[in-house]
Amino acid sequence: MSRFANFVLANSTFSWWGAYLSKTENKKVIRPYYHFDGELKIKNSLKDHYPSSWIIYNHYNINMNHPVYIVNLPQRTDRREHILAQFLDRPEFIVHIKEPVVHTIGAVSLWLTLRNIVKEEKEKGSPYFILCEDDHTFTNAYSTELLEKCILRANSLQADVLSGGVSWFSSAMRTDDTLFWIEQFTGMQFTVIYNRFYERLLESPYDDFVVTDFQISKMTLKKWMIYPYISVQTEFGYSDVTKQNNDAGFVGKIFHTAMNRFDVLDRVVAHYQLANLGKNEYELSDLPSDIAIPTYVINMKERPERLKHVLSQFEGKTEFDIHVVEACKHEIGAVGLWQSIVKIIKEIVNGDDDVIIICEDDHTFTLDYCREEFMHHVIKAAEQGVEVLSGGIGGFGSACPIGTKRYWIDWLWCTQFIVVYRPFFQRILDEPFTDTDTADGKISEMTSNKAVIYPFISIQHDFGYSDVTRGNNESKGKITEYFRETDKRFGIISGMLRYHNEVLDI
Repeated sequence: MSRFANFVLANSTFSWWGAYLSKTENKKVIRPYYHFDGELKIKNSLKDHYPSSWIIYNHYNINMNHPVYIVNLPQRTDRREHILAQFLDRPEFIVHIKEPVVHTIGAVSLWLTLRNIVKEEKEKGSPYFILCEDDHTFTNAYSTELLEKCILRANSLQADVLSGGVSWFSSAMRTDDTLFWIEQFTGMQFTVIYNRFYERLLESPYDDFVVTDFQISKMTLKKWMIYPYISVQTEFGYSDVTKQNNDAGFVGKIFHTAMNRFDVLDRVVAHYQLANLGKNEYELSDLPSDIAIPTYVINMKERPERLKHVLSQFEGKTEFDIHVVEACKHEIGAVGLWQSIVKIIKEIVNGDDDVIIICEDDHTFTLDYCREEFMHHVIKAAEQGVEVLSGGIGGFGSACPIGTKRYWIDWLWCTQFIVVYRPFFQRILDEPFTDTDTADGKISEMTSNKAVIYPFISIQHDFGYSDVTRGNNESKGKITEYFRETDKRFGIISGMLRYHNEVLDI
């Protein structure tokens, strides 16, 4: 190959290596947009490595026939003008203007219109179509290559729905460089609907309270979003579907908030270097039997039944060095709990302990507790710079896997069993606390380095009353329901993590 003046490369390893080994200053090398292309690249997450001097040509097989259905009321000419401008000079789309089904409730109208489009596309036998609302606006991140890549990738993951950008989401998980799996979401302004989802959409029951994005969120777990955003909503000062979008600045604010949350998750992934989500990170080794973590149990002496309960949880578990701490009394229970935590930290801050456990007297171990696995989590979390590790929580916003059975969380409810690391000790002592604060809320604010073990190893026992959270006294079983719902959410997230890894292993 050294005899050739220049090289135009094909998608073969031989041609790439030949060009690399034969390259001189006087020769040009022109390479494809991607080396290994299509399913091979997608399924194996292959990375292209090449000299920066090589010239790129875009050989990508772009689909020039994306069917797009724009939902637009005839009287909304301002919106029609806007949306048509978005697709001007974009030949990759086949645009259809769809007049919505007439209904007194805008949200129901959108749902019925979607169903009609699905019927049409099902009859055509199309692999997918794009539902587009007339406030959709392309971002600077949009490109024909990015959209095509994401449609193919999401399809290989058996996606039902692929969003170009959402206005809100509950939790999300990065699955590759351009896609996030999303748990629940709002925002339908640019949404790819795949044919495997058609039948379920047509068969789904609905009523006058149906909201399309929430309905879809409930109907399928297989939802992904393109990242960075390729679509946002333009604010027109009114909405025919969502009433709160009539408030000035509301639409821009919620998209900005959602995008910031995705940026946070993106930084979490980078911080913890999550190359292989959910892959088994450890082989449990034998730990010395004499390891015992100082464990401080907070209890009011007027609550002997709670003390009896919590001490029974630690019977036979020599890995915990138990210290019962009399709770500080305050007319506001949440303040008393924080004062008790501060009291504990003051006692040990000048000692040798690098890690302690703070435990409330309603803590209960679940059947998933295992000494070896727990100790592993304590050690690994410390190596990752985690400052607070929870054994189980009653609520959270977003979660991101940072190890086997361990998840970063943006905020948490409930502190019945938390591992606290030395870097966080002094910050607890220095932190101001008001009568309206809560311990879990304050911890959530104070550090971004929070994690939880899942499956949970700790939940709260419902005594029918709470000395800390007044709201839990109002209805029996409320705290149990919090933990049940949170466990359900984590079950979905961990299930999708396993599914993603199974797809990668195919």
